[in-house]
Amino acid sequence: MQCGRILVNFHVALKHHKMPPKKKSKLFNARRIIVQNTDDALKDGRINVPAFVNARQREIEKLATAMQSSRTAASQRSFQSLPRSLRRRAASHDVKRIPKRLRARARQEMANDDPSCHTRAATGKNKIGKLRGHKRLLAILDQRKHVVGDRQKNATPMALLQPKDVTGKDQTATPPVGKLRFEHRQKDKTWLPTHVWHAKRAHFENRWGFSIPEKPSQKCYRKTHRGIKHEGATVWDSSYTATFRIEATTEYLKQLMAGWFGKKVLRKRYVSGEYCFSGEIKPEEVSLGPAQVLWESESSVILRVHPCMTSMVLPLLNKERLENASHKFHYTDLRYAIGSIGIGGPKALQVLNTVLCPSDERSSSAKMFRSLSYLATLDSLPENAVMNLRVHDPRLHPAKLKLPRTSNEQSIMETLIAWPGALVEENKTNGNFTVFSGEARQESYAKQMSLKGINQHRTNKLRGQEDGKTKAEIPITIIRNGAHLSILLPWFWVLPVWFALNHIPCVSFIGYQQLHQIAYETGKPFFPNDYPQTEAGQAAEVFRGMGLEQKYNRTPPAKRVSYYAELGNAFVCDWSLLKTNEQETDVGVANNLKRVSVKYLHRGTPYDRARIYRIPEDKKQQWLDARKLDPENVDDYPICPSREHLIGFVTTGDVNLQEGCGFGIGSVITIPEDDLVVVRNCGQGVGRVAKIELIK
Repeated sequence: MQCGRILVNFHVALKHHKMPPKKKSKLFNARRIIVQNTDDALKDGRINVPAFVNARQREIEKLATAMQSSRTAASQRSFQSLPRSLRRRAASHDVKRIPKRLRARARQEMANDDPSCHTRAATGKNKIGKLRGHKRLLAILDQRKHVVGDRQKNATPMALLQPKDVTGKDQTATPPVGKLRFEHRQKDKTWLPTHVWHAKRAHFENRWGFSIPEKPSQKCYRKTHRGIKHEGATVWDSSYTATFRIEATTEYLKQLMAGWFGKKVLRKRYVSGEYCFSGEIKPEEVSLGPAQVLWESESSVILRVHPCMTSMVLPLLNKERLENASHKFHYTDLRYAIGSIGIGGPKALQVLNTVLCPSDERSSSAKMFRSLSYLATLDSLPENAVMNLRVHDPRLHPAKLKLPRTSNEQSIMETLIAWPGALVEENKTNGNFTVFSGEARQESYAKQMSLKGINQHRTNKLRGQEDGKTKAEIPITIIRNGAHLSILLPWFWVLPVWFALNHIPCVSFIGYQQLHQIAYETGKPFFPNDYPQTEAGQAAEVFRGMGLEQKYNRTPPAKRVSYYAELGNAFVCDWSLLKTNEQETDVGVANNLKRVSVKYLHRGTPYDRARIYRIPEDKKQQWLDARKLDPENVDDYPICPSREHLIGFVTTGDVNLQEGCGFGIGSVITIPEDDLVVVRNCGQGVGRVAKIELIK
């Protein structure tokens, strides 16, 4: 009986014994050491050293073997030890895809591999495919003689065509000519200058006629917060921003700008070109959205708007051209002639001073630009300040981030006081060589060196030989926009500058979605998502709602939130619910909306499309006492107010890492006297007490 009980216990123990998983069986066996139990070396409490060594000989051999096998089984290859941002697809067999510091180790690892893994079969298929592709590109080039012109004789089909300044005088500009093999992929959209660089690093979204990098492939929510506030620098390609040049007589141009933006745009600080004006464009008292106005001279201005506003601004400009021909009104479409790069973060100024080398170091603008690198953050710079520079090709100089030498506080204060007023006279002198001048852009393209020329220049520099070729000078304009800097430069110079910026280790890139996050964390509304008062904001809300509804319909019913009892359309901010009567239109509701910030007074997080209610007078004390209740026990909370108390929606909401609590930006039709409201997330029945504040 006892023997049977022991046998049963043995089977039970064997059943519950955890064997090593299959994936780690190799590692488990490699680290397993076989020992030998023997006590021949110990006699009468004394140890016999020769006998002890002989007795443990087998164990020592097994220990050495286990150490060697464990090192081989658990080791990482050189390409596996890299962070995700440095990993490449062919790094396992192409040593050039690995950083130089690890290439020696990678070559040794590849030497021990099977040679057949790193060789390609000697077939003629690859050569035949290249010939077919070359023939196809020649046919495309032959069909595009009217586009290429006289340069088609010397053009190489597989290479980038010569850069050309693409503008439209009193008409829309055509997209620039890019690589021929990618032409068929740009029929209904335009690639940004950095599209190919982003292709392996980001997700794209086709909007407003551009293929825009939406977000990096890797998770970057917290990284974006740190990069813009605490460490390093963050860059993004904003070449999709539309740029127009408007020319007219002095009196009529000032009258037109005052009618669109108000009389503030005519202040001396803006007309002189020291600062760039930022405000909402309101022709006929109807807001189209935010815009920037930079006075080039008294008879010409530069207008920069969001790409979603292009369809509204172009008809406006054409109307002015037809009705005011006597005032010499003309406009130039610079959407594909001027690109832009945004950069922010604590080291943004240092990175720019490392990458951009002024062509004339003795000029006032160059000295001012160099002195800005002593500043710790961008917050010290004046808002909307403008600086025009001429810089060398960044590919000619190695970009290595060097911390500037310490400077005394007096010199920093003198720099802040002098900029940008000290550059007004120099800007007038160099007015013909700015990024907005077509001659300056074309001159920089004429002297732009190819990759072959750049490599030859570097070789001559190492040999101590001087290159007699004249170097290109790039006209750029730097504008301080809130928490970041905008660098305006010619379209075909965006990619060389982008390469130089991303070669610096402390620089990371972000997408369009992260720009929304940065604006949200600073408490500023993001256009067009947080502008329901405009036509572009309503279109953006419809576009987002369609995407959310498609994603919701793809989710199994058992794994999605039920919106059966939700007010209105659950996938958008349904502003039609705010109508006080049937005669009121959607336009009337939009004109009465006020943008506010929403901050929870208790635990919880407001999300997009959350409903905002005013607190009923008879329930106010209950909601004030609800702040002391346990957030997890939702049964003790008061019942959420009914539909007649609905006053608005949250357009952007999440956990704000800057505030450290639930935070949102929304719009309401009225603001209570005590600024207290109840916010309920879409699809939930529990409301939270929050405080709203008007955003000016």
